[in-house]
Amino acid sequence: MNKALLLILVATALLVTCKKGNFDQRIEGVVTNGTLGGNMSGIQIKLKKQSITSGVFNTNYETVAETTSASDGSYSIDFKRENVAGYKLEARKENYFDRDFLINPDNISPGDVYTRNITMLARADFRVEVENTTPLNNNDVLTYHNLNANFSCDCCDNEDRIYGGTDINESATCGVWGNYWIKYFYQVEKDTVFYAVLDSIYCPAFQTTTLTINY
Repeated sequence: MNKALLLILVATALLVTCKKGNFDQRIEGVVTNGTLGGNMSGIQIKLKKQSITSGVFNTNYETVAETTSASDGSYSIDFKRENVAGYKLEARKENYFDRDFLINPDNISPGDVYTRNITMLARADFRVEVENTTPLNNNDVLTYHNLNANFSCDCCDNEDRIYGGTDINESATCGVWGNYWIKYFYQVEKDTVFYAVLDSIYCPAFQTTTLTINY
């Protein structure tokens, strides 16, 4: 065999080995800021597994590996191939919403790279204060709901909140997307008095925005 050709074949084999043989499995990607733009460094990223023990799925997730995103937003996690029911990739940063991604282990091939890019969204807090400042009787009713809010928990939603009676002085605070306009609607009924309000309010990231409704 031609000596030059032999050297080329050996070099090619070494390149393939370097590319695919230095890790069992790898997940990598880039973390971007969906609120402010640009790539994000310092994001805490954990890969967790759902193990199979004696043929039984473990409902809990165990940490396999963890890392933080680099200055250019990139991250990479190498890990050993195991018999698992599933993987979960978690991304965390203070004042940002948690991001979780379920990954089917069948989609990760040994020696290949699985790419999962991550978009983080900044958090704001939206507080609604409601007070019946001119009570008439127990038939007083205020009905309030948001039209387009994206909340961080199941405790908040866009459904109607109904406040009935004279002794109303309540508040509720929920996490929402930052730098976002929230549309809201409410109506007030007091005997023969009826009026409705449709408006919106801007919620800057990393701040608490308060909507006060006195009726």
